[in-house]
Amino acid sequence: MNSVAYVYWRYASLSIPFILVYDVMLVVTLLRTLFLFLRFHRYGGSRLRFGRFPFVLGGPLEADLKTSRPLPAADRITLTLRCIQESYATAESISMGGTGSKTQSSSAVANLLWSSEGKPRPEDRSPDGRELRVRFDLPSDAKPTDFTSQFPEYWELTVRTDVPGIDYAAVFLVPVYRRT
Repeated sequence: MNSVAYVYWRYASLSIPFILVYDVMLVVTLLRTLFLFLRFHRYGGSRLRFGRFPFVLGGPLEADLKTSRPLPAADRITLTLRCIQESYATAESISMGGTGSKTQSSSAVANLLWSSEGKPRPEDRSPDGRELRVRFDLPSDAKPTDFTSQFPEYWELTVRTDVPGIDYAAVFLVPVYRRT
């Protein structure tokens, strides 16, 4: 083998692991895109219509979930209301290359402040399955929505189904404030 071919093969063989990593990332991205397309094809779009605006702590949260295609039976639907506070976690790493340099990285962390889970009653689902009445009693001592603080606090409603095949899943931000 001549020296040019050897040098080329030596450097090409070093890049193979990087190429494989990118190929795996591409396949995972394509599979996720296919999954989201199939879920949209099965259930269509969703929207949450508030019964009142905004919701107040100590009062009810009432809303109507509307979908463009029917949802499964009410006993297969799980509703979860959460109050979340975001914070940042900082991690420090030391270089092993002999330099001993330290690097810091931070990432957002969601801290659960309050949560309630339930299933809708059969009468909360419309006969055609495209509307679902959602109701929760909000606690009076929880934190209200606040996107202006250093660590934002917000409420989200998650709707999930447990059915064979592709499950329905949707997450909605809901405005919850203190009574003034």
